[in-house]
Amino acid sequence: MKASLLRKADRVAKARAPEPRMHYFWWELEETWEQLQARIRAKIAGGEASETDGCVTFTWTRPEESAGG
Repeated sequence: MKASLLRKADRVAKARAPEPRMHYFWWELEETWEQLQARIRAKIAGGEASETDGCVTFTWTRPEESAGG
């Protein structure tokens, strides 16, 4: 009986837990990996994200200016 109560409590806790969210970050060219991680940690510390949320990082290279333009 004790094990069944624990399983039931686990189901209730999972049902009440907030769903993990996904957060997206641009990784700037002049930024280091440590700086990007610091921005992610700051978002968690500020309450905008939780440690169970997912994070996706994007990089983008700006196109070179045309020489003739």
